[in-house]
Amino acid sequence: MKIVCITGIDGAGKTTLAHELVFSLKTEGKSSIYLYGRIYPMVSRILMVLGRSIWLNGKDQWCNYESYSIKKNETMRNRLLKWMYTSAILVDFYPQIWLKLILHCYKGRIIVLDRYIYDTVISDLSAHLNYSMRETVKAIHLGLLILPTPDMTFLVDLPEEVAYSRKNDVPHIDYLKERRRSYQQIVSRPEVIKINGESPIEEIIEDMLESMNSLNGKGGER
Repeated sequence: MKIVCITGIDGAGKTTLAHELVFSLKTEGKSSIYLYGRIYPMVSRILMVLGRSIWLNGKDQWCNYESYSIKKNETMRNRLLKWMYTSAILVDFYPQIWLKLILHCYKGRIIVLDRYIYDTVISDLSAHLNYSMRETVKAIHLGLLILPTPDMTFLVDLPEEVAYSRKNDVPHIDYLKERRRSYQQIVSRPEVIKINGESPIEEIIEDMLESMNSLNGKGGER
């Protein structure tokens, strides 16, 4: 196995779990490395700033999330804006994520990704462009034709209320509800395993290691 991904809504504990998994793998004598699977917005940041000031009339998701969401959905019905936004996100994402991966892909390490294409599609595209569940799954599928598909992806799932109570940088619980619905759709993908995010960290790591060892036992590295 070369690439393991941990994904899920904000508050699921992805970063903590990713670091703990790397520590556990190293303890077992397996060469592994932590990588953050999100990128720094460059082209898309410019578009976002313009969008908030021009098309969204300065509406702020932190002040009135419902009003912001309604205006955002109305704005993104414009096909040109939708295309521009999608292009900006992808132009930012693919080169940056490949630069992160390429340094480690051929060194025999287990790469533990804290977020990946799933999170970019769900949080940056699906949530803002009002994708249907089918469109979300299709976008992830297309993205993984360009990027390496993880040998195993752990979807850390937990109720929105629990996740929201853990975070102070999420604008509204509806923000999590919208994204959780999309995350639950990726369970249909063959590399995805759903994990109970309310379990103790030690149990989650144990389950992850067991799943990874089970996969390797069935046929080695894919």
